[in-house]
Amino acid sequence: MKKIVIILLLICVSTIANAQKSVENLIESKQIAVNKIRLLNTSIDSLKNVVEIIDNEIGQLKLNSAKEGGLKLSVGAKSPFLMKGEYGNIGKIQENEILSVIGYDQSIERVKVYSPSLDKIGFVVIGAFEDQNTVNAYIKNYKPETNLNLDQEQSDVNSKFLVDLSRLTVNRSWETRDKYTDFDKNGAEAIDIVDGYLKIKNSSGQIGYVYQYSVDNYRDIASALNEKIVNENTTNQPLYIHNITVSDINSADGVDFSVDYAFNNSDEVIKYLEITVIPYNAVGDVQKGRISGESSFTGQITGPIKSEAKLLNGTWAEAWYNNTISCIKITKVKVIYMSGKSYVYVNELSKILSDNIVQCR
Repeated sequence: MKKIVIILLLICVSTIANAQKSVENLIESKQIAVNKIRLLNTSIDSLKNVVEIIDNEIGQLKLNSAKEGGLKLSVGAKSPFLMKGEYGNIGKIQENEILSVIGYDQSIERVKVYSPSLDKIGFVVIGAFEDQNTVNAYIKNYKPETNLNLDQEQSDVNSKFLVDLSRLTVNRSWETRDKYTDFDKNGAEAIDIVDGYLKIKNSSGQIGYVYQYSVDNYRDIASALNEKIVNENTTNQPLYIHNITVSDINSADGVDFSVDYAFNNSDEVIKYLEITVIPYNAVGDVQKGRISGESSFTGQITGPIKSEAKLLNGTWAEAWYNNTISCIKITKVKVIYMSGKSYVYVNELSKILSDNIVQCR
């Protein structure tokens, strides 16, 4: 009996020893495999770097060959959107359309282009192009042109904001596509901002409008022009309403409108800003919403709205359903401050409204 027990013990010890050796062999095999994977990954990374270098060289060669006539690239994505900036769509670009590349905005990582099908300048995502090599080379080499020139300091009311219009078309109005054919583009300066458009005045005194995002260095121009507009118009009144426009009428006849305004009083903070308006059609008759049956509409902007030398924007969607609405008149403005104070502008509206606001007729 003892011999049998001893034999069984020897068998168990031998089995355990073999199992341990098998585990050690497996661990060793795993380590060898891991080392091979690391070597392969290193090789793959090296190959990726080679491919990237080749792609960059291909893109640079294509870019150099296209520079003389202006860079034109085909759309690769299916009907991408032409965008106003980081947000907001202008329309859908046609599939395989050839776009003229005219800039790049690093802050929103979008390429500025001209779309022939939409006859508009806007932005597209980098991935919208078929030839990624060339667009990447363009972005890498892109240096924005400086078109903001001030005759004096920006704070000086006589400063000029010169705009390069050489590649742009100029509209007679920000509301229509009616274009100038004889607009003198020499000495053109931005004098105002109206619903996303720069109001331009040339050396001959002609007035026109260009979509602000189509202008190189538009952020600098808009920022400096904003500050100048606000400082000039909030000397006697802290609240200033710069513009009110019908911003969109959708397929269901829903009317959106927007208001550009500024608040410049460091002693107060606005809690709520309420703007009451009435809509008109093109021949000057007051209109009503088809569903609400009402003319008057009050839009509320929720604060806190702090003092800032900058034009702000309030937008209201589908305030009425009526596709004949073309003009909006402000009838009352109520300001409610965080301190508990409030003020209502009715008879004194002219003190806070810009002279440039279109008069509904």
